Amino acid sequence: MNLISPSKPSNTYHRVNNNADNWDVAYGRILTDAGDWDDTTELVNTKSSNWDYAYSTILAGQSTWDLAASRINNNSSEWDEAYDTIISHKDNWDTAYNRITTSAANWDSAYNKITTSSGDWDGVYLTLQLKELNWDYAFDTITTSKANWDAAYNSITTNSAKWSSTHATVNTVSSNWTDAYNKVTTLSGQWSAQTDITDITNTVASNSGFWGAAYNLVSTDRDRWNDVYTTVNTNSSSWDESTIIDAIETRVAEVETTLEEYIPTSGGTVTGAINFDAGANVTGDVNVTG
Repeated sequence: MNLISPSKPSNTYHRVNNNADNWDVAYGRILTDAGDWDDTTELVNTKSSNWDYAYSTILAGQSTWDLAASRINNNSSEWDEAYDTIISHKDNWDTAYNRITTSAANWDSAYNKITTSSGDWDGVYLTLQLKELNWDYAFDTITTSKANWDAAYNSITTNSAKWSSTHATVNTVSSNWTDAYNKVTTLSGQWSAQTDITDITNTVASNSGFWGAAYNLVSTDRDRWNDVYTTVNTNSSSWDESTIIDAIETRVAEVETTLEEYIPTSGGTVTGAINFDAGANVTGDVNVTG
């Protein structure tokens, strides 16, 4: 037979006595909140069937809850890290929230537009699916010709400065193009039809063999053409009619002076000593006076 230790009732008495104030507070709170307790009792009684369903659901998914608890417990350090990251970027979250709130109307507009056009997305998907083989072919072609694309890129990059120069030149003489267009438009009605075109075609066909020779000639001497162009382009600003005439007259005078130093072919008089070099051939009569 077990006997109750005399010290236990004494300990219980002292504990109850020491916590009497708490009991009074608890009693007063229960009296004050009695109406709420009644409401709670009625609510629990009314919803008891839901509690039974919830209990059954929780019991049936106990293994899932245990798995979730284990996963959360195992990843607790990552939760702390995630918390610290969120706190560190709090200002960014506030900025994002304000931006989303400010642009809410745009989001609604985008949603409505996507909803309205959603039927077209299906059509686009089917089109892409049907053209899939073409995309693969295009990809293979581009991949195979990659070296050519690189060469073209390098060539364009190297000559890009010339494009700017060409643009400036074309822009400068564009008025001449307009004038040529107007002349062609004005005179086009005077061009005869089939017969003249046929004659031109026959002429071109007959002389086409000379085009190759002309091309080779121009290609061979293109450096001279460039030199002439450079000279003309450099000196063209100093050309005028009086300068050209003076230069011609000066050159003619120089030629006449040079010619006077030679024996005339007929008539005329030669003064001074006449010396013939050894081996000189003289034909015809030579009359020497003095």
